[in-house]
Amino acid sequence: MGRRTISHTGMPKARGTIVSSLVLLLLGFTTYSTIGQSPQELRRSPDGKNVSTSSRTRSSTETLTIRLTTTSASIRDQYVYAGILHVLLRDRASKLADTRTCNVTIHVTDRLFDFDLRVRHPEPTQRDKCFLEIVRYIIENEIEEADFVAARATKAQETTRWTASAEPLLGIYAAERLAYLAIYQPNSPLHQLYSVSGEDVGSVPFESFRDWMLRNRLEKLIAFDAQPPLPQILGLGAAHSTDATSISLSSSRAPSGTLVFDGERFGVPALIMVSLDPHYAAHLIRSSDAWRRFACNRPSSQSNAGNDAILSIACFSHFVFATDAWLGLAVRKSNASGLESFCRQVRALADDPDVQSLVRNTTEKSRGLYVLLPSKCTTQE
Repeated sequence: MGRRTISHTGMPKARGTIVSSLVLLLLGFTTYSTIGQSPQELRRSPDGKNVSTSSRTRSSTETLTIRLTTTSASIRDQYVYAGILHVLLRDRASKLADTRTCNVTIHVTDRLFDFDLRVRHPEPTQRDKCFLEIVRYIIENEIEEADFVAARATKAQETTRWTASAEPLLGIYAAERLAYLAIYQPNSPLHQLYSVSGEDVGSVPFESFRDWMLRNRLEKLIAFDAQPPLPQILGLGAAHSTDATSISLSSSRAPSGTLVFDGERFGVPALIMVSLDPHYAAHLIRSSDAWRRFACNRPSSQSNAGNDAILSIACFSHFVFATDAWLGLAVRKSNASGLESFCRQVRALADDPDVQSLVRNTTEKSRGLYVLLPSKCTTQE
């Protein structure tokens, strides 16, 4: 979903740690291939000649990027289907007869609908067999309904874990998701992506997923990127005349200022969100006064002196689907304080000189500053 840094440790790898595990791998891919041959033709070069691998110097670990290009499905539906496919590849395809001998990992990248298939084995021949088996699984093999049901249940559980958990750390993720649903306009691409819940994933019919896979296969909408000579060794076809369509995630937002959200049910009743420039360097965020002031990357905040209604502040940064960059302050309320006092102090926090200094250094200035509070806060104004 994007690169993320957060002030607390102990985050699950599925969503990020202090240094996010979902960092885009800038591998300098130079070959773009789209399936243009049947699996029977794999391991032959486009001219039909067998490709010898014995004389090539290759790393014991190689990566093949699986790219799902645009279909007639909505971004939201394709996001759900791709998530289930990712679990199928991770939990099923990586354990087939010809793949279990390799160390196979499937990583989600920053680019929407891309997976990095990484295969490790000291023998190139066996490594190629592992790649071939997974490629066949994607473009030819029938996906059993039982495997789909298991993958759907796993993906639904994983989605619920970061969208609806009240655990102290995961609650920040859940509250952040609600913030994006309040900030981004309904039906915009990012609103669609963040609207997906575990229940949505769990209700996907097998027939819908099967039809989606069939359409991807028939219309050759599954592409593969890799460094040479892997595409030639696997016999992947040359690129079609048109490249994969890039999906725009540009999304309209609500006007800046105070917005209402229900983060309180996840233990995070208030969020302050600052829109950063997409290419804002990470080291500039971490060296900012706000980042240091609010104890980012330290166990807890000690910066709320004089704000007795504020229990703690956790700060995070998130590059959302490689599209929008945000810095957020997750603010928790002291049990001994009233809501009115808490709301007043959160608003004052948004006007703090260190926060405002960060805001002034962004392109959007105050137009990119959002304060998200419980609905009762606005009624008490």
